[in-house]
Amino acid sequence: PNLYFHSEDVILCVLPLFHIYSLNSVLLCALRAGAATLIMQKFNLTTCLELIQKYKVTVAPIVPPIVLDITKSPIVSQYDVSSVRIIMSGAAPLGKELEDALRERFPKAIFGQ
Repeated sequence: PNLYFHSEDVILCVLPLFHIYSLNSVLLCALRAGAATLIMQKFNLTTCLELIQKYKVTVAPIVPPIVLDITKSPIVSQYDVSSVRIIMSGAAPLGKELEDALRERFPKAIFGQ
């Protein structure tokens, strides 16, 4: 399945491609849908937020440690992240408190695990 990716989507790949979550659920699904994919060489929160704002990223597949960075950092509010329509968190469980905090940062996005 393509996880509801569309050809109009811009997907931000912040995870290493040798990780099965990144390769299978991000890159291959994005290719199948014909979506644009931005690949970060190494995760950096500021760079991630700049890319979301600049390229109007619509899908953000992440992992709980990145969710923690996003929810704890005050710089997130300095960026326009309103284009994000889907946030997927995988590779490890995400607690309810952390998910709720992430929903506050991305109120328009739907979430999946």
